[in-house]
Amino acid sequence: MTWQPTYIKRYIECFKTSTGVARVQTDAGEVFIKPLGNVVGPHALVREWIGTSIARFIGLNTFDFAIMNVAPGDEIPLGHNRFALPGPAFVTRKEDGFTWGGNIKQLEKVKDKGVFAKLVVLDTLILNQDRYPPIGSSRKANRDNIFLHERGNGKGQYDLIAFDHSDCLRAPADLSPLIKNISNTKDENVYGLFPEFHNFIPYEAVDGALTKLKNLSGTTVDAIISFIPDQWEINKETKSALKKFLIERLSFLLENIHRMISEIIGRLDLSNDKIE
Repeated sequence: MTWQPTYIKRYIECFKTSTGVARVQTDAGEVFIKPLGNVVGPHALVREWIGTSIARFIGLNTFDFAIMNVAPGDEIPLGHNRFALPGPAFVTRKEDGFTWGGNIKQLEKVKDKGVFAKLVVLDTLILNQDRYPPIGSSRKANRDNIFLHERGNGKGQYDLIAFDHSDCLRAPADLSPLIKNISNTKDENVYGLFPEFHNFIPYEAVDGALTKLKNLSGTTVDAIISFIPDQWEINKETKSALKKFLIERLSFLLENIHRMISEIIGRLDLSNDKIE
């Protein structure tokens, strides 16, 4: 059954993030909401939808997510002294857990080690600078954009959850047909590759991530993009450019990402620890 909150019961709190995300109670439980009216603008919601949808498609754990409407009478304060505007918002279900922060011992307790390669492949596909930026970038690493959820098996193991994709696809600039430029499609930088990940990314793990990605067809991309509400201000030309970028970027990575990652962490060694 698809998780879909339909209305907001009450406001709880907001946070000092770039999009001024708020926590609210809905008819489907507590959620974190990124609505229209945020200081970054509606294209942050488009980025969230695309990034999180692709993350889910390639087998990464994500929070349950949906698009729901903020009603005219809802009063939701956001960060930066702003209020949510009526219209479709991007929401994720609140779950117990904690943001990573950089402790490598916590990564060792992640049950599915293949998730690290999937995360790097995802971030490199969508040019996501907001976890670990490419080498040479002036941006700082954001280890808080990885969430660890303790598994219910009593063994102290974690599931890693990928979240917060509002800064991908060449943010902070507004999305436009320029996204399909060859400089984006054939960007040789690797995104999301924390130094703490290096020992968890053998050859087989990257291959596993690419196997999932090979199924990201034009039809699937169309389905993701078709859900974008008109109120998020993405015109037909930009939607077409986003599809073209994602398909051509995917083709480039299938041919090159093994080499790109190896140039950073050394040869991808088949003798590394077995992926569970």
